Amino acid sequence: MSKVALVALPLPVNQLYSYLINNDEDLKGYRVLVSFGTRLLTGVIVGYDENIPKIELKEVIEVLDNKPFFSSKMLEFTKIIADYYMSSWGEALKIASPPGISAESNLYIIVNNDYNFDEYKKLKKNSPKSFELFNYLLKTNKNKISINNVKRHFRHSSIYSLLENLEKKGFVTIEKELKKQSQIKKIKTLVLDKELINNEEKLNAVLNKLEYRSPEQVRILSYIYLKQVIGETVFQDKLIERTQTDPKSIQYLKNKKLINLEYIEESGLKENTVKLSENNELEYELNDEQKFAIKELKNAYDKKEFSPFFLYGVTGSGKTLVYLHIIKYIIDKGQNVIVLVPEISLTPQLIDRFKTSLSQEIAVLHSKMSDSDRLLVWKLISENKVKIVIGARSAIFAPMNNLGLIIVDEEQDSSYKQDSPNPKYNGRDAAIIRAKIENCTLLLGSATPSVETYYNAKIGKYKLLSLTTRAYNAVMPKIITIDMGEVKKKGLAMGSFSNYLLEMITDRVIRKEGVIIFQNRRGFSPVVKCEDCNYVFGCPNCTIKLTYHKTSKQLKCHYCGYIEPFPECCKECSGNNLKIIGYGTQRIEDELSKYFKDKSIDVKIERYDLDALSNNNHRRILENFYLGKTDILVGTQIVAKGLDFDRVTLVGIINADINLYQADFRANEKTYQLLTQVSGRAGRRSGREGTVVIQTYSPENYSIKCVSRSQYEEFYEKELIIRKSANYPPFSRLALIEFYGDDENKVLIYSQNFRQLLPKGDDLFQIYGPFTPSISKAAGNFRQMILIKSSKILDKNGNKIRTVIKNALSNFVLTLSTSTVMMRIDIDPYTNL
Repeated sequence: MSKVALVALPLPVNQLYSYLINNDEDLKGYRVLVSFGTRLLTGVIVGYDENIPKIELKEVIEVLDNKPFFSSKMLEFTKIIADYYMSSWGEALKIASPPGISAESNLYIIVNNDYNFDEYKKLKKNSPKSFELFNYLLKTNKNKISINNVKRHFRHSSIYSLLENLEKKGFVTIEKELKKQSQIKKIKTLVLDKELINNEEKLNAVLNKLEYRSPEQVRILSYIYLKQVIGETVFQDKLIERTQTDPKSIQYLKNKKLINLEYIEESGLKENTVKLSENNELEYELNDEQKFAIKELKNAYDKKEFSPFFLYGVTGSGKTLVYLHIIKYIIDKGQNVIVLVPEISLTPQLIDRFKTSLSQEIAVLHSKMSDSDRLLVWKLISENKVKIVIGARSAIFAPMNNLGLIIVDEEQDSSYKQDSPNPKYNGRDAAIIRAKIENCTLLLGSATPSVETYYNAKIGKYKLLSLTTRAYNAVMPKIITIDMGEVKKKGLAMGSFSNYLLEMITDRVIRKEGVIIFQNRRGFSPVVKCEDCNYVFGCPNCTIKLTYHKTSKQLKCHYCGYIEPFPECCKECSGNNLKIIGYGTQRIEDELSKYFKDKSIDVKIERYDLDALSNNNHRRILENFYLGKTDILVGTQIVAKGLDFDRVTLVGIINADINLYQADFRANEKTYQLLTQVSGRAGRRSGREGTVVIQTYSPENYSIKCVSRSQYEEFYEKELIIRKSANYPPFSRLALIEFYGDDENKVLIYSQNFRQLLPKGDDLFQIYGPFTPSISKAAGNFRQMILIKSSKILDKNGNKIRTVIKNALSNFVLTLSTSTVMMRIDIDPYTNL
């Protein structure tokens, strides 16, 4: 008997779609292949509705799973995420799935070059948008064009309806081609033929026969036999490498059916040659504060209910040691753990510390993994083959059952906020929601908490645990502030470095101690300017300056990815008097290299930024620094997060003011957090005193003063006063609505029209805009913003602010759908840029 299944599809439309399915079982959480317009899409059955008439409903084409792909708890979790962040349920389920697993169709457009010219003229008159699209297709001079290619170059929100119109009138034909799903990698292994492994006499006869003709083949058979006897797997690649044999010999043995080739799935849990941690930290002595924190966490866990904690610990206070103890306790009790970290760069050292101390296999999830690797790890987790998952924000969707604990390390980090695609969730806040659903313990940790989190801990929403002193008898680093304005006036600087900082670096290098130099801007220089006419090279797609990258001799936009070669002359006046202004990590590295070369001191310097990590070589860079092969690590904000190396005794901050004067209500908070975090890399063990040198042009700024005194409480109190007077979080909820498109005037008109649909004179809401953000054009699109604030006292769960937006959308969506103007809604935005 057929039923009406409600299917969530990965579309930016907040509704469920009805399909007939001939199956008596409850298939909630199963993936299905369905037809949607001209496409085939993978959706998820999330419920049933027998009140919907079955007439004219399409049938589900295929059920893709033999067991639920999503558990009932994961369905509940993704639904809450979708509702809160105002995305569709299908979009939330898509980001909870490993990439490349959906059996969707690629659409191809076949252009009919023998079209009727009279119909073509009618098309121009009756359907101008369809006419425009067809002309674009003709200009490509291709008979078969991918829909994805068309969407990249022909921006229109109703492109599918335009194509359907063209197909009906005979101008094009739409073809479907099913995309292959990602496959788990298979590894070649070799086994002896069953008759040989079970018959030693026959094996010896074969070996004797081959001994004189091919000793190499004898070596191969003997190697495989010995490994099989002790139960080890023989990987074909490793056999060739270790026995130095010719693949032709292996092929001969296969042809003679003496050995067989078998495929096994990759384990997904990869070993590394050099460990970034060699000590079992569970054997370290705990101080009283750590013991108290662990005791409180254990007591809360034993109650088997949702228990949120915030662990405030100064840098180097041993927060990770607390994590290790409570993780071990929960694993010993038979439950599992998810650990979120803000950056992929943090995982190598953290994984090694966890593996060494806990003796557990660890599944790692992050966006830089290949689709097949992520699918493999996802499968291992769903089959309960690992007890610990570590990953960036998307790891909160790991299909882990029997959860006992979720940890969010560096909870304040902006990397937890998803910018694209929908839903624009915050990994930290999503962790809170999931912990409630799983009824488990939640532990947020930071040395520099967000104002909102610390406020919630202060008012009792989270239980506050504190680590106020450094672990291992280490002391807080000595922090020295250098006024670069005064230093440069007196001629006591060389390029971007004060003489004092250069002297400190030289001293540490000679003593073979580790040095970290922090400059939160990659590339060589942020600005290339013509000295003759003052022209500054900017991105043609965005209202930001192009950054010069010396190694590639290119100007790059770090916002949209635009690249052009370094110019020979000025675009404006054709002059060749071009000046490079400002400092990025490449230029810092260059200056240091030249300085030490002039002093005839042999120094190994490496960069640790997104450019240096583009080849996925972050582990190699960290290994070299850990082993002392690298003396100085020059990096952006990724050096500030979680690195824990005993040998680091000096941190130099080149320009502390980079984030300070942005048009962002969190500018001071971000400055304090970043400077404190990077400062905390110095002197993390007893016997190695740490020093931090902060170079700044704003020594009187309160956030920099608080960093120099290691006073978070002082910073928090000052910042809270400012936030309250301006009604920013934690006292309000925010929603940021962005309008963007390639027509500046249309973008402005649409944003103004939407503003008219929002409340006026309502005490609950403060509404600003539309206004032009500081980056007024991005990736070829002009931008306008509307910011809505609602009182947290009057709008406790954010339902009212979302209802206001939904009501405006319901009256606006028909107008918007016929326009090239697009709209984004960001609930709890991290920035208002």
